[in-house]
Parts: sequence; structure tokens; C-alpha cells
Amino acid sequence: MAFRIPQSSLSLLLALLASFLAQVSNSEASPANTTDMYAFCSDKIQSCNASLYYSSNGLSTDEIASLYSVKLSQISNFTHQNKQDYLIQVPCSCQTVDGIKGYFYNTSYTILDGDTFYNVSSKKYNGQAYEEGDEQKIFNVNAVVTIYLMCGCIKNDDQEVVTYTVQPSDTLLTIASMLSSVMSNIQSLSRILNFNEDQNFILPGWVLFVPMELKGLPPPKKGKRNLSPPLLFL
Repeated sequence: MAFRIPQSSLSLLLALLASFLAQVSNSEASPANTTDMYAFCSDKIQSCNASLYYSSNGLSTDEIASLYSVKLSQISNFTHQNKQDYLIQVPCSCQTVDGIKGYFYNTSYTILDGDTFYNVSSKKYNGQAYEEGDEQKIFNVNAVVTIYLMCGCIKNDDQEVVTYTVQPSDTLLTIASMLSSVMSNIQSLSRILNFNEDQNFILPGWVLFVPMELKGLPPPKKGKRNLSPPLLFL
């Protein structure tokens, strides 16, 4: 029997594995040359504010608020590729889900006839849900289940991590520009990109973690480049 791993779960597992390997390989490095990056929850940050990028599929903001268990005030309009998308601000916290300790935001969903985890995650939550347990036991019609949405925390009050699902025609550069971020910071936080020789290579459906500058990107300093990596938690 063949099993299909949902893209969202695969993205997180690859990210966790890559970060773990990076920590092992750097375990004897000088502290001044290592990045404080955690694949699992850090004791330094147990919770934070984060955002989930929602690519519009025709739902009203009231329907989106219900789907994500948030208030309308937590939803911001966002235009991308000539269509109306949204940023949803949520509380992100350290949790253990199906043996994986990471940062998640929880919402509730009532199972409809024909629902599977894969189509609920992809069609309702932009592929950003993490699968827990045995779907056949959990996904029963009319059952109310917890949906664990992937998020991230960062030790910088001027930044907020956006969970973003790659859309057709996206490039890493356009994503960075759109979300007031820097490509190298996205590459550092989205460890799945490090599995490719070309770290700029992305595919539609991949889930990325984008550290967004809340006050916008500062102007570049003339004749000087900042090569220091950010302090990130994921």
C-alpha cells in the first residue's frame, strides 16, 4: 500500500530535519559563528504574535474569520497578483503535535461529508495545516477537530513571521518584496530551501516562513552590507 504525505507535513518535517542536522554539524563551532536557530520550541520564546497568509478562494472575511477562529480585526487585506488575499494575525505557541514539538496556532473545524485532511488543509487552509494522528479515526462527519496551523516566532520586536504558501508565478524575490523581507532571511528560516543546490528554487504549494519587517525594510546602507544572520526560532 502506498501512502501520500501531505505537502504541508512534508515541508515541516524537512525543515525540522534540516535544522537538526545544522545544529549537529555546528555543535563544536564557536558561539560567535553559530546562529541561535531551533527546529523545535525554544525555552526563550514560548509564544508570540504571527501571521498566516491566506490566498483568497472566494470566501468573505466573515467566513474566513469563522474558519480561523479569529476576529475581523485580526484580518488585513492584501493584494497579490491582482487578487484580494489576506494576512491573518494569530497567537503562535509552542506545542507538541503527534510527537513533533514546534510552533502552531489552533483552530476548530467541523468535518463535512467527503472531507479528508488533505483537501481540508489545501482548500481551506492553504496547505498550512499539520496532520495529527490517524485521519480515518479523526475525520468523521460532523466531528469537530482541532486544526494545527504552522507558524513561527522570532526574537525581534520589529519582525513577525508570516506562514506563506508559494503561489504560481512566485519567486523568492517577489515574496520577499511583497512581505517586506529579505531573501537570505527567508532562506535561513525556511530550511526546506537548503535541500536544493539552488536555494532560490521554489514550487507552488511549498510552505515558507517569512520574517516580515513590521516597519518596512530599512534603506540599504551605502558601501556596507549586513551579513549577520537574524536570530530566528521555528
